[in-house]
Amino acid sequence: MNPISTLKGIAHDVLKAPFTLAGTATRLARSVIGTNKAESVPPGPEVEVSPDRPVNVTEELGLDPSPVAKPKRPRKQPAKPVTSIDAEADPSEVDVTPADVADAVSHRPPRPTDG
Repeated sequence: MNPISTLKGIAHDVLKAPFTLAGTATRLARSVIGTNKAESVPPGPEVEVSPDRPVNVTEELGLDPSPVAKPKRPRKQPAKPVTSIDAEADPSEVDVTPADVADAVSHRPPRPTDG
């Protein structure tokens, strides 16, 4: 018997073992679910189907028509300035952005501008 063939066979069996175990566990779980499912599942609601009349599935099944949370209102900006610096600032005179300040503080070269 060739030792390399023996090692290959052992390696193959070792690698195959987890998949065999997983397959067995899956089949077992499916069989358990299949037997319990038939006994414990209540019948669904009776729905009258007509090709001429559209069906509102939400209404028929008694579901919440809007299960998504309603969007929050946007926050109101403060009417008066928060600090004395804000009170003295003139927005029409501003030509520096927070990104420019970050570049200056970190000693990076300035970012290219669009204009």
